[in-house]
Amino acid sequence: MMAKIVTKYLPLGAMLLLTAAFMVGCSYDIEIPVTKGVVLPGTDGIDGLEGLDISGLTSGVWGPEKLGEICGLSNISEFLETVELPSSISNILAIIKINDVLISEIAFNATQGDFNTIKTLSLDIKGDGTNVASFPAHDANGLGESVNLKAKKPLSLLKQKADCLEFYVSLEGTMPKEDVILDLVTMASIKYSITLF
Repeated sequence: MMAKIVTKYLPLGAMLLLTAAFMVGCSYDIEIPVTKGVVLPGTDGIDGLEGLDISGLTSGVWGPEKLGEICGLSNISEFLETVELPSSISNILAIIKINDVLISEIAFNATQGDFNTIKTLSLDIKGDGTNVASFPAHDANGLGESVNLKAKKPLSLLKQKADCLEFYVSLEGTMPKEDVILDLVTMASIKYSITLF
């Protein structure tokens, strides 16, 4: 009788183990907007500055200037509830264990104008005033309409002691003629496992 019971439930047990194996170590890529509509002033309307090359200045064209911040990192589950997540992830937040949230890439997207006159862009991320990551980009021909900064090593949000991370940018090159309006977005991966019981 016992042999029949074990045989009957063995496929279900094996299926649960197989399902659990697939659900451990899952990841999902998300975008975390930091700020939108930031204006990098152009030289039009500023007498005497049009076309001025200030790449030799130690402070750069602009910065370091704070662009924005993300807060609530002391409770990563609550932080993720403030981020606009796809329904496929937001619907299962209650049954998943967040193992980490890793920032691997940061994008500067020009919604007006471009970064063609900018040769170097450096983004520093600070927590409690301490630099925790730097994302540099350089192109002697200009940086174009979108600048994607990739991390040599992904930045873990779970390992941060600070509740907020602040984003500072420095630019070098020639000031643009017209205003550049930009959005700053971080690309992150949620590393999670699903709690079955």
